[in-house]
Amino acid sequence: MKVLVSLCVAACMSLLLFAQTPATVPRIWDDQALADWATPIAALNLRPSHYSSAEYYSVPGENLRTYPLYPPDKEPPGYWEELQKKKPEPLVLRLAFEGKPDLLRFVSVRPAGISVTGLSLVGVSAEQDTVKRTRNLVMRRASPGDEQKDFGPLAQGEATILFEDIDSVAFEYYGAENDFTDPKWVDTWEWPGRIPQLIRIRVRTADGSYLPEMIVRMMLSEEAGCLESQFQRVCRPRRDT
Repeated sequence: MKVLVSLCVAACMSLLLFAQTPATVPRIWDDQALADWATPIAALNLRPSHYSSAEYYSVPGENLRTYPLYPPDKEPPGYWEELQKKKPEPLVLRLAFEGKPDLLRFVSVRPAGISVTGLSLVGVSAEQDTVKRTRNLVMRRASPGDEQKDFGPLAQGEATILFEDIDSVAFEYYGAENDFTDPKWVDTWEWPGRIPQLIRIRVRTADGSYLPEMIVRMMLSEEAGCLESQFQRVCRPRRDT
């Protein structure tokens, strides 16, 4: 019975995590691939050397904020003049995702078939049932406002019990700080500009036993839950950086 219930929980988690498949950035600077790329210099019979991949990827990149380009007849009055006064600003992406050891929150596109469409705040955690005096694994959903800056509406969001009578839930997150470091498992997600690849869920029941461990692939791209998108400079819900 517990195996069946855990499969149902995994199915629910798969639905609520689904949005878009994130893009994978290829590694373009590779020492082995570049070893024989250049033609040897005549007479010396030596090939010109390159930066090593370690040197190449250690150089900090410039990721600067950009602004929309309008057709001449659609540009707001004074827009070009105002841009001339601006200085280069770093682009800081903050994705609407919070991953803690006992709490998971993010923004998702509502699955097809649900009457209300658009973005949805989602939270999963263990909650106390004051009537039965038990704890349940609960998923909450709430619709964000146009200028939403946090996950506050989840406190009063629509609740769905995923599993009753549990002792605790533990989340772990698999991913990397950037595209050039190896991914690893952590119990707290500390990189606000990225989304973990996988989430591991361990549920301990009230009798001390554990449900089968669940690992869910995180299929959220920044276009589903971004606070500022690389492609659309306005994206909600937003939070102050």
